[in-house]
Amino acid sequence: MEFRAENFAGIRTVLTALVLMSAFLLMYLFAADAVADRYALVRRRLEGSLLGAMNRAGEKNIFSYEYIQTRLDAWGVTYHSKGRITPPVYLCGKIFCGAAGLAASFMLSPALMPVCAAAAFFYPDMHARLRNRDDNEKMLASIMDVYDVVFLQLNAGEYITQTLIDAYRVAAHPRLKAALMTLTGDILSSNDLLVSMEVFGGKFENENINNLVVIVRQIVENGLSPAMLSDIRRYLITLQESYNRYVQERTKRLGDACLFAIFFCIMAVMVYASVKGLLDSARLFNM
Repeated sequence: MEFRAENFAGIRTVLTALVLMSAFLLMYLFAADAVADRYALVRRRLEGSLLGAMNRAGEKNIFSYEYIQTRLDAWGVTYHSKGRITPPVYLCGKIFCGAAGLAASFMLSPALMPVCAAAAFFYPDMHARLRNRDDNEKMLASIMDVYDVVFLQLNAGEYITQTLIDAYRVAAHPRLKAALMTLTGDILSSNDLLVSMEVFGGKFENENINNLVVIVRQIVENGLSPAMLSDIRRYLITLQESYNRYVQERTKRLGDACLFAIFFCIMAVMVYASVKGLLDSARLFNM
């Protein structure tokens, strides 16, 4: 019996080693599919050499390295993690969350295993999207300042390249400021404004920033016109309205939270007073 047990333990160890080696090999092959130079990738995209690959990517292969990296950049995961969360790490995290949800649902209610596993698997995506939405709301004031600089300097006859470099100085939000600083370095080092703006726009999932990228592309390709200045001015007005709504909603939420806290305190005092009164009455009857 001891010989069989030892053999079983040895086989289990070998199988565990094979599983670990297979997992490592899969992760290596997955990571090897990565494109090391994202800047060069965007250049090749704009030149049209990756048009077919772009169309295939439109099918949204959610497990491809490029697709996951694009989402991580746009949702701000790469920025907030300082680059530590790569596509392999992110995918492993999602698989771990799914496995944890599966195990938890198995112990609580096996019937809910598929639902809990799916919800846990997509939880990192939901969390990243919510944090990105919060970033976009807090970024409104800085984006408005950038648009203001772009409008004023272009109206004064400044070149768009120098205007974007100066926009870095007025941005206050850390994530936007970091992206603008990288944009400034790309513009100075590559002297390719279109590619630099595409790389910059890929770091956000934000309609206002996408509009800025489109405006810069049109200025580079067609030149500045009064209609373009009018569009920028219109975007500024829209941004101001969006920022005002954001401030009003934030103030309203803060007021609702304060009212709820006051209501909760009043109810707690009333419940405490009622319970204390009942206890005092019970003591009188006992006497």
